[in-house]
Amino acid sequence: MVKILIPFALCCLVSFSPPIPGFEVNLKSVKKDLGNLFHKEEIELVDIEVPDSLYNSLLLDNGRMYNIKDGLGLLGYVYIGRVFSCRAGGCSEEGVDPGAVLDEDFEYFDYYVILGSGLDVVKVKVYNYQATHGQAICSTGWLKQFIGYDGNEKLSYGKDIDAISGATISANAITYGVQETVQYLKLLEPILFPEAPHVRAGVIK
Repeated sequence: MVKILIPFALCCLVSFSPPIPGFEVNLKSVKKDLGNLFHKEEIELVDIEVPDSLYNSLLLDNGRMYNIKDGLGLLGYVYIGRVFSCRAGGCSEEGVDPGAVLDEDFEYFDYYVILGSGLDVVKVKVYNYQATHGQAICSTGWLKQFIGYDGNEKLSYGKDIDAISGATISANAITYGVQETVQYLKLLEPILFPEAPHVRAGVIK
């Protein structure tokens, strides 16, 4: 099991758990976007099989990872996930069990991160925003800031990524989510590129 330390301040605002029953990905819609992005008529999404020893509950309990392929081979990768954020006063109260009051105390949004074959971000999209505040993170212009990110450095919200007034919780969440997605896929390099002798499993710091 891969363990990841989450900054305490972010933990108080955002939760990537507990897993929500019935979380489904609209692959038809995602494939359409991928086809437009890669200029391909036929796109195939293949599950990335992760061994238990490298399972990342932060990302995979509420998300899916796929290889993006066409008839000629691999185009890249996509992570599709859901992030939960607390309603005002909903899950900040001492003694509240988030798992027991999910519907009342949490809001959420769904998004995906597309990476090229070199494991750098090609596109980020928020496609199902169910929270009541912070919709500004859906802006294509703001999300373009993530393009080219390769996971070699940590992303700092407010420094590397522009802060958004009134969307601190959601913007922090997606910034952290993009960072963890890219770094996690790099951790999986021995699985993604089994024939490459120079790659090896790393540690997310």
